[in-house]
Amino acid sequence: MVLIKTDSESMINVPQIERIRPEFRNYSVRALSMYALLLAAFLAPAVSLAVEPKLVAVEHTVLSGGQLQVNIDTQGDIPAPKIFRTSQPDRIILDYFGVKSSVNPRIREVKRGAVDSVVVIGTEERARIIVNLVASVPFESQQSDSEIVLLIGQVVTGQQTEPGRSGLGLQDVAVTVSDPHHVTTVDFRRGPNSSGRVAIGLDRENVRVMVREERGEIVLDFVNTVLGDDLERRLDVLDFATPVQFVDTFSLDDRTRIVLSVLGAYDFVGFQSGKTFSAEVTPRADDAETKVVDDSYIGSPISFDFQNISVRGALQTIAEETGINFVISDSVTGDLTLRLKDVPWDQALETIMQIKGLAKREKDNVVWIAPADEITENERLALESSLQMTELEPLVSELVQINYARAEDIADLLKSVKAVGPDVQPSMFGNVSITEVQTDENRLLSERGSVTVDSRTNTLLIQDMRHKILEVRKLISELDRPVKQVLIEARIVEANEDFSRNIGMKLGLTGINDSVGSIIGSGSLSNTATVRTDGISASGDGSLGVNLPAGGINGESPGSYALTLAKAGAGWAALIDLEISALEAEGNGKIVANPRLLTADKQEAQIEQGQERIFTTSTQGEGGVVTKKAVLSLTVEPQITPDDRVILNVFVTKDSFVSATEENINTLQVRTQVLLDNGETVVIGGIYEQQTSKTVTKIPLLGDLPFVGQLFKKKGILDNRRELLIFLTPRIINPALTGD
Repeated sequence: MVLIKTDSESMINVPQIERIRPEFRNYSVRALSMYALLLAAFLAPAVSLAVEPKLVAVEHTVLSGGQLQVNIDTQGDIPAPKIFRTSQPDRIILDYFGVKSSVNPRIREVKRGAVDSVVVIGTEERARIIVNLVASVPFESQQSDSEIVLLIGQVVTGQQTEPGRSGLGLQDVAVTVSDPHHVTTVDFRRGPNSSGRVAIGLDRENVRVMVREERGEIVLDFVNTVLGDDLERRLDVLDFATPVQFVDTFSLDDRTRIVLSVLGAYDFVGFQSGKTFSAEVTPRADDAETKVVDDSYIGSPISFDFQNISVRGALQTIAEETGINFVISDSVTGDLTLRLKDVPWDQALETIMQIKGLAKREKDNVVWIAPADEITENERLALESSLQMTELEPLVSELVQINYARAEDIADLLKSVKAVGPDVQPSMFGNVSITEVQTDENRLLSERGSVTVDSRTNTLLIQDMRHKILEVRKLISELDRPVKQVLIEARIVEANEDFSRNIGMKLGLTGINDSVGSIIGSGSLSNTATVRTDGISASGDGSLGVNLPAGGINGESPGSYALTLAKAGAGWAALIDLEISALEAEGNGKIVANPRLLTADKQEAQIEQGQERIFTTSTQGEGGVVTKKAVLSLTVEPQITPDDRVILNVFVTKDSFVSATEENINTLQVRTQVLLDNGETVVIGGIYEQQTSKTVTKIPLLGDLPFVGQLFKKKGILDNRRELLIFLTPRIINPALTGD
């Protein structure tokens, strides 16, 4: 027995403690186990909620108007993606960091609308969704707890976007017509290999960008964007020594356009990452430089001095010196004498092959050498075999929905591709008509390919090899687009200003004098006889010696004032009559006609308004009916140029009947062709007409007397002016992009 002394000098029996400890130990184990079970039950819901974020499945649905909806089923908490897009090829790429993918199969063939396929790739760090497009189209993305929705749109004509809803149909207040995007920065930098990179900063990620190359320029159109005044400028980047010479940034209607002026041959790639769109231009080596590189010898120098060595032995020596794998055909024979000193081994090899009529084909690190005829024959057989494989390749059938063109016209174009040229005429809804030309070779479909039209659904059924169908779908995506429309507004202004003035006189003198005999004077003999018989009081208008009254104007009588002076005495009497008449008329008028019409690019349109009258005629006793029209008409045919200007073929007429009963017609016509900017107003024609006259009617000699001569004359003044002006204003109506 062991005794232990404590501070209180008490003794404790150790064996008693040892008997109690096992019981306490068993109790503790049971309690801890119970607490562990309770803790596991409490934490089990929290553990079950921590689901690993993952992409599960991919499905797609074809919507109306050529739109396509791609649904990616997800599980767990999926973060917001990093979205960017590329051109050449056109792709939309979404990166989800910290997300895995269990989508199987990884590549899903879609072949609908503008989508060729959807690829989902998963790694330990991220999951990437790649949407391969056949053309650049707008898109939207929306993310919920259980799925990701991609809405791939098409260019359509439509109304204004409803507030709070984007044109593609997803709820997104940020994407509306009333809330445009903003271009924040435009920067240029020199990259590796003398490349030039233009970085355009945007305020949002899903900005619609249209990229095209024309006439040595790269044009970037950012749709529904606003550009600050400080960014509207030209960047001179000549000193950077890249293919890009200038970068022009300016606003154009509802978009921002950036034009890259490029010099020489180049390769171009454009891509969007987040809120930055980048366009990189890399110089391409021209043919002359490539030829110099191809003709140069870069092999290490070797020296040979052989007498009557076999060709196979010489080639074997070169192979040993260079360490390259040579495969020499059994048909290579003959001997040669060779002496070379410090010659590149590739030049020595080429010299031997030229002397012996040999040729080579390289693949990786293996060089096959054989007579040129043998290699040609083998390649011919390989091509024939490839052709046979092509003929045996299974055919694939696909339905291609045509949205804006007529399926019959697209089918005719595919069958007669050589006819495409100046005869191609699009209708107002994008139809394409061509002149049918018999072709010996179909350039688009293979010999086994065929195309069938379903007029009821405006769909093409194409049967051909898979790669041929992809080429056809890319062509159709370029052709099946709504054409731009032009609103032409004309103003025909006809103004007139009339002025007339007439002044006239009436003057009469009647007198009787009996002092030296009876003398009677009057304006006429008849009036003199009346005075002689009835007296001077009976004198009337016959006493007027000057009768030049003012004429009326437009049926209106002139104003007049008359004065009579009479004097009577013994044997003498006198009567003077004076009447002054005058009339002045002044008028101003303006007639404005404002015809307007909307038509598609390269589509003639006409509008007219006026009268059509029926007249009866008689020819050799036979009656007939003739109709004549006097109308105001506007006939136009617009053509939109690539730089958004408009060429107009215009024919304007303004006819009117001379009177209500006459068949004669006053005509006015203007026919011309003009080139205008979008929204520009121009006077395409005008007629100015002025009619002036001044007439004087007077009594000879007396009318020329100063002052008094005014009593013996009549004056008339006429000044009429007419002016006709025709104003024309074209406005381009772009199809609305529902994704903007």
